[in-house]
Amino acid sequence: WVLVFRQTMPFLWPEQTWSLNPDNPSEDNFAILDKLEDFRDSDGVFTFKLQWPQDNCEVQIWKQTSNPIEGSPHSGVSGYQEVDVPYTDHHWGGLERGGTASLLDGSVNNSMWWYAIGSHQLHQGGYPGPVFRPDGVKKEYEVKQVELYIRQPSE
Repeated sequence: WVLVFRQTMPFLWPEQTWSLNPDNPSEDNFAILDKLEDFRDSDGVFTFKLQWPQDNCEVQIWKQTSNPIEGSPHSGVSGYQEVDVPYTDHHWGGLERGGTASLLDGSVNNSMWWYAIGSHQLHQGGYPGPVFRPDGVKKEYEVKQVELYIRQPSE
């Protein structure tokens, strides 16, 4: 796995910033989202892993064929396939181009911005993270840190 994005509280991500500290992935805030095409496999698929390391959440792993930094805001995801997806609430369906609140989000074809990547603002004191319903009760996580990884295609 290759780290392609990290955002750490209290940093608010600058709009339209796809690359930040690109030569230093150990920085609290880092992005090489402009390099995603370098990680598309020979079948045209991206395999992503989304995690929230400071918030005791499970990792989310999926595949999609659409590049989330392309297209218009909230325009959806193509070729979505679950791999290990514990969180599905609030319209989860991969990552798409975000709207006014974040660079990318996972509330697909919807104006919500849960599973946010590159939050430009906070939601209840954190970044909008995963959402699930343990025992039928909705639990929304506002997280302190978000990381996005992409699988290195095999040679």
